[in-house]
Amino acid sequence: MRDFKDTFWPEKGLQSPIYFGVHFVRIISSSISDRGISSPDCFHQDGEPFTFAHLVRRSKSTDGGVNYIGSTGVRNMALGEVPDSEILAEFELGNFMDSFAVHDPRVSHYVTPIIKSEAHAEDAERCMILIDFSPMVQKI
Repeated sequence: MRDFKDTFWPEKGLQSPIYFGVHFVRIISSSISDRGISSPDCFHQDGEPFTFAHLVRRSKSTDGGVNYIGSTGVRNMALGEVPDSEILAEFELGNFMDSFAVHDPRVSHYVTPIIKSEAHAEDAERCMILIDFSPMVQKI
């Protein structure tokens, strides 16, 4: 409910009924050469108007997992292809329930692969809960 309160809808009535999806995403890396990749491995848009991402767990052995928010013009591009001027934000979630939200029509987003740190014995692990909201009302 807290996430839904942060949404906005351009047309009266589109806020109800609402479809919401809840997804648990766990990515693991067991060695430096084993990249844990969040799909797709490029800047993208999800297709739902709003997506909220909440960190559930990030092991101490995790390197990577840096989030980028880009303009819509960099959709389907790899990070190395994107000009710095098209990157709107760069950040890393580190603590339980660190979160961010995207308004899909306005931005694209990407997260770098995670890898296991050499300094730790345990596997690298990054667990997220993703919550997305879409109107159930169809425009015909």
